[in-house]
Amino acid sequence: MFTLYATKVAERFEPYKVFMASAFTYGVSILLFGQTVQIWGLIFAMFIFTVAELMAVGIQESFVAKLAPKEMLGQYYAAASLRYTIGKTIAPLSISLTTWIGFQLTFMLIALLAFIGAGLYYVMAVLMRKQKGLNKNLNGVEMNN
Repeated sequence: MFTLYATKVAERFEPYKVFMASAFTYGVSILLFGQTVQIWGLIFAMFIFTVAELMAVGIQESFVAKLAPKEMLGQYYAAASLRYTIGKTIAPLSISLTTWIGFQLTFMLIALLAFIGAGLYYVMAVLMRKQKGLNKNLNGVEMNN
């Protein structure tokens, strides 16, 4: 129900900013999951997690369509879907990880992965701008070449 609204709001921003914010919000929600056992805390964490999902899903396909060469569109969509595949791989491993390092540390580790993902989105945006030969950084400040 909120996907269209979230997509409309997200389209106002550059995609890398939306992806960074989404990954960061995922990380926050995962930290909240690991820190609470109260039902209202879990509901709030799930709400934050859902917001993170809605932020990125709507613009991901349009971003891939703009980024990919026409002849490689299928490969780019397949690569974009890896986020779900990797998540499905990590989920069962995290169950075992809770027995080895504990519940809270497992959630902290998963949140750390989300925060690293947010940083990687920033690095990729910088690299894309350099590849396109743009002479401004991501904040719009003129760079020395």
